[in-house]
Amino acid sequence: MGKPTGFMEYARELPLAREPLVRLRDWQEFHEPFSEIKLKEQGARINVWGVGTKLVTGYDQPAMGGVYKLSAIRTPGAPWQYKIKLSEETEKMSDPGILQVRRYYSESKFLGDMIYDEESAPAHASTMVDLSDPAKLTTLPTGTPFTNLLVPVLRSGKAVYETPPLAQIQQYTQEQLTRFHAAVKRFDNPQLYPVGLEQHLHEQKNHLISQAREATAERKTHGTERSSL
Repeated sequence: MGKPTGFMEYARELPLAREPLVRLRDWQEFHEPFSEIKLKEQGARINVWGVGTKLVTGYDQPAMGGVYKLSAIRTPGAPWQYKIKLSEETEKMSDPGILQVRRYYSESKFLGDMIYDEESAPAHASTMVDLSDPAKLTTLPTGTPFTNLLVPVLRSGKAVYETPPLAQIQQYTQEQLTRFHAAVKRFDNPQLYPVGLEQHLHEQKNHLISQAREATAERKTHGTERSSL
C-alpha cells in the first residue's frame, strides 16, 4: 500500500568517507561522490545545474584533451597510402583509411554507429566488428537506413561549413537524444551503445598491424646484428 502523502520515501544515506592514505594521492573530494540519481533520491539541495566533465568528456580522461593520428597520406594524383599507429594498448591504436561514421536507425531508435573507409564503402549488408570484442559481430541488412555523421568543416585551410543557429542546434540535439534507448542514457551502469568497425576495415587494420610489427621486429634484429659485429 502506498504512502498517504503519495510520495516515494528513501532511507537517508551519507556518502562514504575515503581512506586518508588514498586521499593523499590526489586532489579529489574527501568523500565518495553520489551519482546524479542518488543526489535526487536523497533530496540534495542543488542550487545550480552546470555542464561538467561527466556530461561533456570521458570524465576519467583528460578534459578537452586531443591527439592527432595520421590515417592516410598521398601525393597529388597518387593513390592513398593507409597508415597505422602501433601501441601496447589496443584502444590506442589508430584506424587506417579515409574514415566516415554511419549511424544506422529504425523508425523509432538508433541501432549503432559503424566506422568505415570511404574508399570501400559497403553497398549491401554491413557487418560491424565490435571495438572492445572482435568476436562480436553485428550484421545490418541491406536497406537499413543510415546517415553519415562526419561533415567537412575545413578544406585547404578554408571554412566550408556554416554553423547553424544555437536554437537549431539545441532542437537537433534533443531530437537525437530521444532516439537513444533509456538504458544507454542512464548514469548508473549504462548499456553500451553498439559502435564498431566495418568488417573489411577491421581486416585491413589487422593486416597493417601485422606488417608494422614484422617491420619493427626486423629492424630490431638487424640492429642487434650490427651491434654485435
